[in-house]
Amino acid sequence: MTRWLVLFGCVFTFAVAAPMGFDAEARKARYKQCSEMMMNGKTVKWRCTAKQVCCPDWFMSKGGCCNSM
Repeated sequence: MTRWLVLFGCVFTFAVAAPMGFDAEARKARYKQCSEMMMNGKTVKWRCTAKQVCCPDWFMSKGGCCNSM
């Protein structure tokens, strides 16, 4: 009987903890933070999706996202 309780406790713990860990890992890789110093000396920060590349526009002093090849 004790073995069944220990087994049930382990299975329940894994069933509750596993989705929380997978969700946090998936959320972390969804966006990337981009920052670049522009011609005026100020640092501009923006956010792109994980599949896009950071593309700064130095002349307009703003950041953008480009699709990766």
